[in-house]
Amino acid sequence: MGYNDFNKGKKKKGNLKNLLRIIAFFCIITLIYWVSNLYLKIESIEITGNQNIKTEIIEEKLSYLKEKNLLTIRPRIIEKSLLDSLPLEEAKISVKFPNTVLVKIKERNITAALPFNSDFLLLDVMGNVIKIDSDIKNYSVPIITGITVKQAEIGRIPIFQEEEGVFSSTFEVLKGILPILNQIVEIHAEKADEGTNFFIYTVDGIRICFNQNRLKQNNLRNLPNILEDIRKNSRGRGEIDLNQDIPVFRPY
Repeated sequence: MGYNDFNKGKKKKGNLKNLLRIIAFFCIITLIYWVSNLYLKIESIEITGNQNIKTEIIEEKLSYLKEKNLLTIRPRIIEKSLLDSLPLEEAKISVKFPNTVLVKIKERNITAALPFNSDFLLLDVMGNVIKIDSDIKNYSVPIITGITVKQAEIGRIPIFQEEEGVFSSTFEVLKGILPILNQIVEIHAEKADEGTNFFIYTVDGIRICFNQNRLKQNNLRNLPNILEDIRKNSRGRGEIDLNQDIPVFRPY
């Protein structure tokens, strides 16, 4: 056997070994994949932290995970999908081997109630429905009146008869009065020729009124100080007009 023949034979053996290594590698990968699919299929989803959003609603949002391989899920993507579809402040996804997904959530705070048929829609600061309840005595939040709801669904902004613009304006105002929200019992909104008229009632009988387009923003920001001054000086019940350059208080 010549030198060239010897090298060719050696090269063939080397190629065969490399081929066998590749085949063995793919066999191992296939075996791992098969075993993981057999033993790491998601069988249960454990949800904690929810009080107002029913567990079944969250489970429905995550139903596509069932039977998937636990190693293939992407927690960040699942968290984002929950935050996009439900009124949640926070969502954390983790896994518990061999086949459980753990979901820990934090719901948004309830900031207002809106009448709907014989019930109330409990809403977050963005106007999304967190809960539907017939009894709101346990919630210290203002009731929004003057708006008729046509349809409502947990996790979404309600559908209205014709006051969608009024509703949007109401929640812009609500965000502006968050520091005194616990002092407010009712926010009444009425569609006007221009913008929306608001009548806000406090727990001690003071009415705050303004038009959305004529409101002086500084007046709304200064509302906590205005109310404090009225109470400090024992001016009693009355109406605060925020449409003026300087707020005007008119006793009843």
